[in-house]
Amino acid sequence: MVFSLIAIPSPLTTTIHLPLKSPNLYSQKHIKMSKTHCSLSVSSQSKTAQFDLKTYWTTLIGEINQELVRAVPIQYPDKIYEAMRYSVLAKGAKRAPPVMCVAACELFGGNRLAAFPTACALEMVHAASLIHDDLPCMDDDPSRRGQPSNHTIYGVDMAILAGDALFPLGFSHIVSQTPSDLVIEQRLLRVIAEIARAVGSKGMAAGQFLDLEGGPNAVEFVQEKKFGEMGECSAVCGGLLAGATDDEIQRLRRYGRAVGVLYQVVDDILEAKTMKSNLDEEEKRKKRKSYVAVYGVEKAIEVAEELKAKAKKELDGFEKYGDSVVPLYSFVDYAADRGFSFGESIQRRCNAILTLNVKTTEKIDWFIFEMAASYSHGDEKLHGSDLFQTTKHVPTPIERTVLATIISKLDVASICSVASTCKTFNACASHILTFIPSFHLLDIAPSIDLLRPLLPPNPYLKSFRLDCARLDDSAINVFVRDSLQQLYLRNCANFSGKLLSEIGGKCADLRYLYLGSVAEKRGRAIHISDLEVLLRGCTQLEELILMFDFPLFLRHNFAQVWALASEKLTSLEIGCVSSVMVTELLSPSLGHHPSPNHFRPPILPSIQKLCLSVDYITDTMVSAISSVLVSLTHLDLRDAPLIEPISAYDLTNCGLQQINQHGKLKHLSLVRSQEFLFTYFRRVNDLGMLFMADNCANMESICLGGFCRVTDAGFKTILHSCSSLYKLRVSYGTHLSDLVFHEISATSLSLTHVSLRWCNLLTNHAIKNLVSNTHLKVLDLRDCKHLGDVALRSISTLPELKILLLDGSNISDFGLSYLRGVINSLVSLSVRGCKRLTDKCISALFEGSSKLELQQLDLSNLPNLSDNGVLTLAKCRVPISELRMRQCPLIGDTSVMALASMHVDEDRWHGCRLRLLDLYNCGGITQLSFWWLKKPYFPRLRWLGVTGSVSRDIVDALSRNRPFLHVACQAEELGSNQWDNSFGLYTHDYDEVDELEQLLEEGEYIDEEMEVDNDAELMEYLPL
Repeated sequence: MVFSLIAIPSPLTTTIHLPLKSPNLYSQKHIKMSKTHCSLSVSSQSKTAQFDLKTYWTTLIGEINQELVRAVPIQYPDKIYEAMRYSVLAKGAKRAPPVMCVAACELFGGNRLAAFPTACALEMVHAASLIHDDLPCMDDDPSRRGQPSNHTIYGVDMAILAGDALFPLGFSHIVSQTPSDLVIEQRLLRVIAEIARAVGSKGMAAGQFLDLEGGPNAVEFVQEKKFGEMGECSAVCGGLLAGATDDEIQRLRRYGRAVGVLYQVVDDILEAKTMKSNLDEEEKRKKRKSYVAVYGVEKAIEVAEELKAKAKKELDGFEKYGDSVVPLYSFVDYAADRGFSFGESIQRRCNAILTLNVKTTEKIDWFIFEMAASYSHGDEKLHGSDLFQTTKHVPTPIERTVLATIISKLDVASICSVASTCKTFNACASHILTFIPSFHLLDIAPSIDLLRPLLPPNPYLKSFRLDCARLDDSAINVFVRDSLQQLYLRNCANFSGKLLSEIGGKCADLRYLYLGSVAEKRGRAIHISDLEVLLRGCTQLEELILMFDFPLFLRHNFAQVWALASEKLTSLEIGCVSSVMVTELLSPSLGHHPSPNHFRPPILPSIQKLCLSVDYITDTMVSAISSVLVSLTHLDLRDAPLIEPISAYDLTNCGLQQINQHGKLKHLSLVRSQEFLFTYFRRVNDLGMLFMADNCANMESICLGGFCRVTDAGFKTILHSCSSLYKLRVSYGTHLSDLVFHEISATSLSLTHVSLRWCNLLTNHAIKNLVSNTHLKVLDLRDCKHLGDVALRSISTLPELKILLLDGSNISDFGLSYLRGVINSLVSLSVRGCKRLTDKCISALFEGSSKLELQQLDLSNLPNLSDNGVLTLAKCRVPISELRMRQCPLIGDTSVMALASMHVDEDRWHGCRLRLLDLYNCGGITQLSFWWLKKPYFPRLRWLGVTGSVSRDIVDALSRNRPFLHVACQAEELGSNQWDNSFGLYTHDYDEVDELEQLLEEGEYIDEEMEVDNDAELMEYLPL
């Protein structure tokens, strides 16, 4: 109906809530608007300038929305009420009927509290009429108010019932909720009669009937009944509630009818001017009962002017009520002027988008759809880049500026995705790549041919991040630029030491450098001279991370070359280095013997953060670090011995006593990894912890792994000595028991991150005491086998908990139901290997929950989890992006189909959100699942784990079908180190034959002739 598209007007200045249309959402956002004025009649213009119309509208709509939530609660049968609320509470609704009702009531001095029940009833009636209007047997509209129409979501039968139920609910609400001391019974009867007349066989129903069956001569009748009745009824009801006279009621009747018809006439005029002319016959049939279709645009414009003048003439009769009439004038001005100040409307929309406090990717959608809304009106809307394709619209300068400003804030993957939609966006993206300050592309590993066109000359490029798995030395000159200040390169196995020397030679202003896996491929090498050039050339380095094998290449002169390092270097991380090399670096008396007169400058004088992965953590190395690095605040040491260390190559109590000699250390991590050998710090006991605690009273974060001889006394000393501690991690604490946390509530600790992994003596009692730290955000209890349901009951009292890891614990389905108290705050949950869990654990967690934030869920190694559990998960629409179900023998093809079909109700995305899906060694996965793993299903999937028993040819075909999908078959754990929110990228249409589909249909294997050049295919979508 007519008011379904009325938006809040924007006169005056400051901040208002302006509904912005997007593909799946109408959302109210704070926007700064420019000053405009309502074109009121001469007699009321001066009054309007002093009237804060924005505040009136926004305040009133907010109050009406609150009343509607209470007016339509969830009751039994809940399915009907869900369908009713879906339409009544739609975010795209502008609340024009209730606003007009309240405005008319207040015009005559009525109290808006008296009008709210009737206003809500009008919105219910309006929503019901829209539900019925959209049915396939009527107008057959798939969407309404920026979201799928009611019958699209709930089905035709449920939509009919929802509409039928809303009519009597509205009448009941008027009678039961209108204050009897504000409105007398006789007025209520007249209000109910007015609404019944407007929607009945002589009102809106008659208009809809003739719209379906009548001829061209019925145009006036259809317009007045279908579009004018709602406006007339809204205005009249407000007047009746306030006790307006019969003459005033008649004026309101004529005014409301004129405004309702005026809106639709202007809508049709704008549509005729901007919509594409090649409408199909069905679209023409729907539009034949409009003034434009019958009389043409020019005659329709005359009708609009007459209706505008008629509505204002009626309002002029209320001049004696002063400013109270201004809100009613606003309906006239908006209905008429929104289409006749087209340039100002475009500029206002563009400026509004730039001020939105939303994700940059959402601004693209808002830009497209706001521009489309400006060029197409009515129920038929332009979608996506159709604005620049079907209308042949040439962007105005301000549109180009806004578009460039928005796209320049996107990541590179999103820019490429946008560039593939139309020529306008492609040209804009090509230009943007010449001046964007950041180039981050970690989601895929591009080849040199794919990368080169994305990196035109750009003197403004400051930050560069790339996955280099498919690149080698020949690509160095493509991305190494003298303007760079941050450089992050991972998976550099195909590069040699030339990468280091080239960076040192060209990137003098570099502040941050990360290099991962350099020269790991056989035949590649790094020379000490390469590291020397790097350190000599990058004099501004502040953070350096070198994640490759130093002992393999750089043992010779390792200590001497670090004298060239930048004095500004505050953070250093080395991925693999021997403890002897570190000791030589920091101990002038060791290593090569210089001449007696040789002066050695201080090594790494400004280092505050040091992270090393070494062969052995030794007393000598710890002592050297603690004595030489006087500014150290963060020390992270990790070793992974290949053999059991002897005393000289191990950490002892004496080494712990040397830590934090200068008293500045805030963060300490000492971990012995079990990667190659089950070994521990066997020469450290409680005495060592006591020594360390004496020097670490100001410690804020402590991580201890592999201290098998430290008992409760040692760990308790740490907790009671470090009053500022907020992060505690202990792994392989074989003697750590409940006693450590027995009196923790008596301390001043306020822990926010706790990890107690492989601490097998812990029981539920420890967790009961631990949760006295009510601000816990991260709780890692993996492989604590004696924890059960009682622990979950304690955990349920943590209101700020974000990450909960319970792998291998003894919890049950019933115990998980306790987590409903925290499930809405959780971002990550793992119950891997909790053998007692069944399908019921899914419903125990998620059924009845709303507004879930959960993104990561690990259900691996659950022998009793079946497809039924995954179906429940899909039904609950949990918005997870990472789902792991490794080693679940009862999970099969049905689960994949359910996840592929899952729709998540979000502010922006509709559909499966999964970026990671691990199905390794799930017993029921067959060839059928690969039908659902191919495009277009799982549009955002980046990581997939499948069992190695699946035909390798099918896996290879899937990889070619989805070149940006990482498919793993060797039981490796999946995931990326970088969190990336750019979903839905590179969703292109491929013209060539779908190899995977052909393979699945024919049951044949792929031969070499079926190979495709993915890079050539991708090049088609790069900016020109």
